[in-house]
Amino acid sequence: MTNLDAQALDNKDLDARKRIVISVEDLSVSIDGRQITRNVSMRLRAGMVSALVGESGSGKSLTALALMGLLDNNARVEGNAALLNASDANESFINLLSEDASYEHIRGGMIGMIFQEPSSAFNPVKTIGKQIEEALIYHPEKAGKLSQRERKKRVISQLLEVELSDAERVYRSYPHELSGGQLQRAMIAMALINRPQVLIADEPTTALDITTQRDILRLIRNLSEKLQLAVLIITHDMSVVRALADEMYVMQGGNIVESGEVQHIFANPKHEYTRTLLDSVPKFDMQYASSGDSYESIEEVAKAIAKNIAKNISESPGSESPVVEVQGVSVKYSHARFSKNSNKLALANANLRINSGSTLALVGESGAGKTTIAKLISGQIKPNSGLVLLNGENLNRLNNKARRQALSRIGYVFQDSGSALNPRKTIGWSIAEPLL
Repeated sequence: MTNLDAQALDNKDLDARKRIVISVEDLSVSIDGRQITRNVSMRLRAGMVSALVGESGSGKSLTALALMGLLDNNARVEGNAALLNASDANESFINLLSEDASYEHIRGGMIGMIFQEPSSAFNPVKTIGKQIEEALIYHPEKAGKLSQRERKKRVISQLLEVELSDAERVYRSYPHELSGGQLQRAMIAMALINRPQVLIADEPTTALDITTQRDILRLIRNLSEKLQLAVLIITHDMSVVRALADEMYVMQGGNIVESGEVQHIFANPKHEYTRTLLDSVPKFDMQYASSGDSYESIEEVAKAIAKNIAKNISESPGSESPVVEVQGVSVKYSHARFSKNSNKLALANANLRINSGSTLALVGESGAGKTTIAKLISGQIKPNSGLVLLNGENLNRLNNKARRQALSRIGYVFQDSGSALNPRKTIGWSIAEPLL
């Protein structure tokens, strides 16, 4: 009897929450002969969230891709990884690393996966509903042969389960018509539509604002408990680990350097690298709050800090003439697709100024209008009313040549570098393109 057979038998004596669903033993991955990960071992349990945490390049995502059979042909995988007591198999476990592993049944059927950037995970020319339906069509062994009407009903039900209350609208929407938080929920719905045993979440909140992050983490936790999902979350953010995970595996340079229960490791980290990660968690900074004051809530503290920051900014020396100035700007977006007279007010009478040599932070939740202001300043959109001034010049009154010349002095860094760069061009070409 192998160790995996023994674990599968042991599972029968455990309650559902403690049952091991995936067992990984001494998993090592090399690419083009270069060792990337070494002897990675971990257990994923039903109804529990495990976190694989470490800095960028430590091998976290590579480990997850190995479990899904998504590594390139130049990768070599050694060790063992098994899906235990698989309900779709006659055997006690399925070897996930076997060359003859049935990945068409495993991916999306037994193991679901959600990715870091939801906007790049969806086909931009298909509606959300149709893309989730595809997961049902490709896994008849899980869903059965459903009519189009039955598939739509299942998808709507799944969208509601991930707390998208306007499920009918989301079903009909294209990816660009949804916010980042809505897209992430839709991706979770697609990953869970066939009721897999395992959910792998690769940096699921990186591209989201703090309020939406909190909601997505709460949703994943609730679904894990409700559906008895074994969840593996891949992250570099220790605050996410603390909020979501039951167990954690700390990865450095391709090795697991520490593992255990989250509460225990946070209270008593053993490895120096773990302590470094914990030290990187932002601490609530009270430097701007008045030392003699007392506050009854976090909202009062935030207001006091914001008030003092604003005072310090107004008193700080700066250029008499701002480089960028936004005066009384309003922007409306038309959404005729969803209602006859729907003009969404994205900005209302917005004002700001950026002085030479200074840095301005624009903070707010998803949909607050932050990106709209950035698009105004960079000339990507025009305001319905108000002025956008660059070095005192009204951008909207410049002729095309003068406008292009003025805007060439503004650099723009997008949120997701992966979708901002042309995959068919080298990095060098992309950097040099503005000079052409």
